[in-house]
Amino acid sequence: MGYPGAYKNTFLINSAAAAVPPNSGSFRKIVATGAGTVAVKGHNIYVYVDVSTVTTDAAADNYIDPTTGAPFASNALLTAADDGYYELSSSEATNITLIANQAVEGEFLSVQAGTATGVTAYT
Repeated sequence: MGYPGAYKNTFLINSAAAAVPPNSGSFRKIVATGAGTVAVKGHNIYVYVDVSTVTTDAAADNYIDPTTGAPFASNALLTAADDGYYELSSSEATNITLIANQAVEGEFLSVQAGTATGVTAYT
């Protein structure tokens, strides 16, 4: 038995396919030994959105409306909002850039190595 907060499993991640944690859980930490990008899906991931670049309802659906807690129902609702940071839908992947040996913690539902090397994820 480990100390509280100890990681249970370690997974080596490659770029061939997105890795998902077992038993519908989440990866809690990602580390890359070589700098580069990693594609992630998860909860509570915020990205900067220039609302003028979101031109379709399908694209607006990728972001959570902070007034409702649900994805934006239409492009018109998002483009009427201000540019800023919006939560990304947990089904939408985004790339994060890591420097060598950087650790990122969160609630990641999938992880796929992009240009980063030596990517390890922990549950």
